[in-house]
Amino acid sequence: MLAKAFAARNGDKLKRLFGGDFNGYPSQSEADSALCWLLAYWTRDPVQIDRIYRRSKLFRGKWDKRHGATTYGEQTVEKALAGTTEHRDDGNHDYDSSNSSHEKKEVPLIVTMDEIKTEKVDWLWTNRIPIGRLTLIDRDPGSGKSWFSLVIASAITKAAALPFGQKPTSPGNVLLMSCEDGYADTVRPRLDQLGADVSRIAIPNPGRGLATTMLNASFIEQAVKLQGPALVIVDPIIAFAGGKNTDKANDVRELLSPLMGIAQKYALACLVIRHFTKQTDTKAMYRGSGSIDFMAACRSAFIIVESEEPNMRVLAQVKNSLGPKSPSVSFYIDENGFRWGKQVDSDAEELLAATRTDNRKREKVQLEAAEQFLRETLSNGAMPSSQVKERARRRWYRQ
Repeated sequence: MLAKAFAARNGDKLKRLFGGDFNGYPSQSEADSALCWLLAYWTRDPVQIDRIYRRSKLFRGKWDKRHGATTYGEQTVEKALAGTTEHRDDGNHDYDSSNSSHEKKEVPLIVTMDEIKTEKVDWLWTNRIPIGRLTLIDRDPGSGKSWFSLVIASAITKAAALPFGQKPTSPGNVLLMSCEDGYADTVRPRLDQLGADVSRIAIPNPGRGLATTMLNASFIEQAVKLQGPALVIVDPIIAFAGGKNTDKANDVRELLSPLMGIAQKYALACLVIRHFTKQTDTKAMYRGSGSIDFMAACRSAFIIVESEEPNMRVLAQVKNSLGPKSPSVSFYIDENGFRWGKQVDSDAEELLAATRTDNRKREKVQLEAAEQFLRETLSNGAMPSSQVKERARRRWYRQ
């Protein structure tokens, strides 16, 4: 049947869609509908249409995502069959889709809200990481953010459930953009330790020697078209700013808007990571570096805070624009790798307040020790500062 369809007058259009080329369509979803509409002209069998679509380059995880009682794919096929009034079951006719409803039409400047259909929010991690939106994670360097993002990636590739979330119906791909951890000496060993399906995790080809300024939204979209990931990780987002001033709202919007568009267009989740600033006496929403527009643009946001308990960190949600905030959850990183903990009663603000208190206590102890050292050292009178510094170096180095 495909051979006959490809040989028809507008077979090139079918070939392009089957090959994954959806240039000229507002989104890949429109291309999905167009391909199914074309297939419905040649066969009225929904099983055959589904089977052919799955062989096409348009196929991605969204096809099997449930929307109510049926999947996105089932709904798309059903609409195609309902909208196709003509049918060809032989190869003696050339199919002309010049009157197809999928041809470009003039787009009105405005629409009224009655034309907007409500959409159910889909989640990669229930009430934590939404699909089609950006999610932000703020943390200090060395707080376990790289481990954490790789744990999420690993779970996606294995179709494993994340804590307090639903189990995915099928494994997915991940696009990982990282410029801090070495892919060979850090990322791959950790993924192996986590049992990830590394064949599903793509990175920018190190052999191309691409600078971070070239790893922009255009690169990400090309990679998404090639791989069809369920998740894109950008770590840290500041490194991929391409010279933009991330302290300015307009520059941040210019940086994030293309990512937001890609996440929505391709129905994927995008996890962007930032460092904390050195300003500790501030609310969780303002702890990340750069403009507050990072927080404003993301639909879900978290901080990772280190705990007094050895090796323990806590993931706390700062913002959820699409649902209720989720409880904080702990995790551990030690010589054995990563493991999840349990839900934690404290929210983001309480965790930061406790951290500030711990820091003040630590600073007080350090200050008192320094004062005691100076009293002892200078008890017999003044001495050159260079000698004081050398004695301090020897004393604290031994400790």
